[in-house]
Amino acid sequence: AEGQGFFIRNTRLEKCIHVSHRETNAISLTDCKLHSQQQQWSWDPATGTIVSLQTKQCLSAHKTREYALVKLEPCGNWERQAWSCSKKGHLTLQNLGFHLSTKEGGHKVFVSREKDKFSRWKTLADETICAAAWTSAPRSSKPTQQAVDTRVWSYESK
Repeated sequence: AEGQGFFIRNTRLEKCIHVSHRETNAISLTDCKLHSQQQQWSWDPATGTIVSLQTKQCLSAHKTREYALVKLEPCGNWERQAWSCSKKGHLTLQNLGFHLSTKEGGHKVFVSREKDKFSRWKTLADETICAAAWTSAPRSSKPTQQAVDTRVWSYESK
């Protein structure tokens, strides 16, 4: 399923998360490029992991503390890799309550307890990551939609 991935675009900076050319485990924010394999991701609804189509590694908080950088690591460390997404565009580590974030003029991506204008992410099609995850998820995935729904979506008050 080449090219079936989605992009993770910061709605404030209008930049996409991409895998670094030089360091395979580093990610940064850069201008979105439609056909770039380095900017395409898939979602595994069973585990909540976000996987790079380029490296097959998982989007991971480097440490379990606030402001830890987000990098690519081999999939399997669920505590630092299990994300949930909200309809407002936040991506949150399920067990830690840290939100994927960045800052003005920044290229780095990190986790923060704050939810602000820099912690909202959509796809290039302006869908939430969850909505994109449904379209990119392999059809054969075992969990029923209801079971996945409760895990993947985190509801937020207005």
